[in-house]
Amino acid sequence: MALIPIIEAIKKHGVIGVLVLVIFLMYSFFTKRFEVLESKLERVELKLYDWMEDRIQTSKRQLDKHVQFSELMVGILPDKKKYGTKRKMAV
Repeated sequence: MALIPIIEAIKKHGVIGVLVLVIFLMYSFFTKRFEVLESKLERVELKLYDWMEDRIQTSKRQLDKHVQFSELMVGILPDKKKYGTKRKMAV
């Protein structure tokens, strides 16, 4: 990159004008790159969600084939119990 056009631009527009131009060009460049990356990410997310939905459906079908509930199983839960010590800490 040649320094002469940059020096002439600084003489003509000042340092602030050149910096504003550089920041604007960098913003427009990175904004386009982010849009491309976001579109790629959206495609990957859609593929992942489709794969997950297919996986859930196949696992449900396999579970229905292998598990058959012939009896209703019932359990009785005990009362809540407290665990721990009842002593106080020495100060």
